[in-house]
Amino acid sequence: MKRRILLISMVLTVIFASSIPAFAITDVDQPDFNQGMLSEAVTSLTSDVIEITICTVTFDSAGGSPVASQYPPKGGWAIEPSDPVRDGFTFTGWYHGSALFDFYETRVNEDITLTAHWSSIITDPIVLVSIDPFAKIEKLNGNKNSLTITIVGKYSNGGTKVFAENTFLISNNSSDTYRVGVYNVYVATKGNDQVRECYIKWSNIT
Repeated sequence: MKRRILLISMVLTVIFASSIPAFAITDVDQPDFNQGMLSEAVTSLTSDVIEITICTVTFDSAGGSPVASQYPPKGGWAIEPSDPVRDGFTFTGWYHGSALFDFYETRVNEDITLTAHWSSIITDPIVLVSIDPFAKIEKLNGNKNSLTITIVGKYSNGGTKVFAENTFLISNNSSDTYRVGVYNVYVATKGNDQVRECYIKWSNIT
């Protein structure tokens, strides 16, 4: 891409402007002098038209956030932009071909494309660590109680998930196996507010 920049000499402009009133008050030879000044000014203005080549630097973020193109003059420098972002990856730099591009040492002499390089963020897989039953008793009227059994999964990242939950009507000092989701849970209670035992019978899961 080429653009023309017009540079006007301020000295010639001042001289040319100052010659106009001189022509009005001097003798017949003065016009030749003024015409020479005008010719010299036009010639100087023509020679001051400078042609500059503009280069385009395109940034390919390779799946990351977009980065605007830049347009430095040929022989100039591109400005290092803010790092793009991409979920699950760490930005490792801008590359021209297979080489890391140095914004402080490399001049731009042609249109180029810089491509973002990324490294994958490696995280430990999240796995299920345990499945545990929890029993809670709520006293009702007489010798009846409400028994709520909750099956909770625990994961390696500290997270939890409720797999199943059921509520049963029981008597004081009861012990039995209860079906909660796909799990058979044995619960033994004492009185109307205590849980003596609570565990999953793994051999009975179907």
